[in-house]
Amino acid sequence: MQPDCSQGFVLDGYPRTLRQAEALEVFAPVDVALYLWAPKNVVIERICGRRVCPRCGAIYHVKWKPPRREGVCDICGAHLIRRIDDRPEVVEKRFKDHLISIKPILQFYGKLKKLLRVDAVEDAKIMIPKVIKLLEEMLVEPLACSD
Repeated sequence: MQPDCSQGFVLDGYPRTLRQAEALEVFAPVDVALYLWAPKNVVIERICGRRVCPRCGAIYHVKWKPPRREGVCDICGAHLIRRIDDRPEVVEKRFKDHLISIKPILQFYGKLKKLLRVDAVEDAKIMIPKVIKLLEEMLVEPLACSD
């Protein structure tokens, strides 16, 4: 393990298959598998509202982080776009595929008692402190009792 990971690390979007999860448990067992869940309508709203600047890469959201001028990047003035992957029909298909592919991974970590499933419907400003608290509770080693 590299020195920059000596205090721990976070994997985002990995493992994507049961085989990868099983291999990871052999190579570098995880302490917690955090699954942020939201219903399809919430996922679609979040992803489909995203706008990206093709010039400087700035990211906006039509509801939660709109640019000062609609459709125009605050940083470089370029016209914002919606990526092809952010269209409702694409997001809906990806969501369905995700539900199928994630099920065995969730079952795997559930059996290992390492799964932390969090309802991610709330705004990030509310949800993130809750997730941190849950992780802290889950990662705290129980005190050894001596008789």
